[in-house]
Parts: sequence; structure tokens; C-alpha cells
Amino acid sequence: MRIPIFGKALPGSTVTVYLTDGVTLASVYAAESGGAVVNAVTASSTGAVVFYYDDATYPFPAFFDVVASLTGYTSLTKTNVWNFFDTTTAVASSSASELDICNEALVLIGQAEITSLAEDSDAARACSRLYSPTRDAVLRAYPWTRAMKYDTLTVDATEPAWGYSYRYALPADLLRLLGLDYSKYVFKVVGGYVYTNEVSDDLNIRYTARITDPTDWDALLRKAVAMRLSHALAVPLAGDKALAKLQWELYQLVIREARSIDGQEGTIDPIESNDFTDFRA
Repeated sequence: MRIPIFGKALPGSTVTVYLTDGVTLASVYAAESGGAVVNAVTASSTGAVVFYYDDATYPFPAFFDVVASLTGYTSLTKTNVWNFFDTTTAVASSSASELDICNEALVLIGQAEITSLAEDSDAARACSRLYSPTRDAVLRAYPWTRAMKYDTLTVDATEPAWGYSYRYALPADLLRLLGLDYSKYVFKVVGGYVYTNEVSDDLNIRYTARITDPTDWDALLRKAVAMRLSHALAVPLAGDKALAKLQWELYQLVIREARSIDGQEGTIDPIESNDFTDFRA
């Protein structure tokens, strides 16, 4: 049995594994094939960590406390770890690449890391195929502040055939229209345009953009992409529908955490008016 745990912030760190009392060292293995029992494993160059345990010793599902340590950094403890371990909070600064995030997703489902998205392997081909649509789906699913943009649109010369008086071409990098500059405007997104009856000149919008560079994301957004990607990879690479379901549930927890944190940064944006909210009022 194996538990993949991840974090890219402390490459080369020592991760010591304890039972959930935080005192008793656990007996785990550095290799899936077993071998010598160890109490600690070393993080890879990306900070990814995988350790294995005998389910005859620790019945599934087993939980552990883990401590990551590296010279020059304050040790970081995570309690009740089951299937992932994120060390990003222990770092003063860090960066991430698409390859890092793909490797985090692979480790989460017990797969070996890859060295390049272009390498000749099933894992690399799956990551290359699924990464971009997964990234866009995560960005669209939640109004991440790191992916939010403001823009001013110019009214289109062509009037809509019916239903609305004006239309405005949306930016090419728009994934989700979050709102207009006045909450009482009624609008609808159709194709590559936003339609409204309210404005006849410039229109100010707030939207989620397709931000492709992971270094522009925050830690929660990177974690969410890795988690949702692990869900997408679980069946094609591990052939495990139960694992895919688990990773989806963990992804939802990340979104819930992001929603909680987001509510603490800045004032709450107004709820935009639409036919449904107007009817309820």
C-alpha cells in the first residue's frame, strides 16, 4: 500500500513519518517493493515525496503525522496526513512550472514523476493532453483573485437581432465574466459577446482570465490545478475509479478553503443582477 504526499517547496528535505501521536516513529518504506524499513524519506528535486507502508501493519486507511525539515528552514509539521502533504507554507519564495504541477498530480495518484511533458511515456502524454483543459476548468470554476482582470469594452457596431439592444466583444483570454461595473445591469453572455440593454457606449467588466504561467498563481490555485489534474489522470493512468472519486473530493476541499481565504481579502463584490435574482426579489 502506498501514500503519495506532495509539496514542491522543500526539495531535498527530510520528511520524518510518525504515528498520529506525533511521537512514535512509523515503519514505512522508501520503495514500493518494500525492502528496509525506514522512518524518513527524502523529497525529490521538485519537493515531491512518496512513502509506502504495509497494510498488515497499518490497516487501510492509515493516517500519519509528518515533519519536513531542511537546513535553513523552520521545520513544518502536518498531522493526520493520508494522501497528500503540502509544504508550500514553509517557503519564503517559490516558483512552479507546468511540469511541477503535473508531477504533483502524478505523485498524488501513486505514479512516477516525469522529466518532460514531451517524453515518450503514457504519463507525459496524458499530462500533455489533460493539463490545459484542466487548468482552464479550475480557473473558470472559482473567481481566483490571481486570475482576475478588469477591462473596458467598446460597443459593437452590429446590433443584436433581438432580445438586447447592445453587444460587446469579449476579450480573447476571458474564461468567465464575473460582473459589470454596476450591479443592476442585466446581461447575458452569448458566444464571444456580452449582451445588455443598459449601456450604449463603453462597458466596464471584471472577468477571470486564462493565466497560463503558474508563477503568477498563488499556492491554493496551484494546489487546485494539481488536485483536479490528479482526478483526471487517475483512471487513464491508474485505472482506479475510486481514486478518481477521492481526488475529486479533495479538489472540492481545496475550493472550499480558497473560498474561505478569499473572503478575508478585500470587500465582498456585489451580487450581479440577472433575471433569476430579480425574480426572487
